Amino acid sequence: MFAKLKGKKTYVAAALTVLGAGAGYLTGEATAAQAAQMAITAILAATLRHGMV
Repeated sequence: MFAKLKGKKTYVAAALTVLGAGAGYLTGEATAAQAAQMAITAILAATLRHGMV
């Protein structure tokens, strides 16, 4: 089932986290600083994953 996602799960999780951070900000559940912190952390995780490959 996850064969297509082999090696890409981190990127999918990072993208969903960035979308969730944006949604949290737009709905008022997170401040801009909190949303930015979530998004930056997700992008850093994807960057680290890319560097390890």
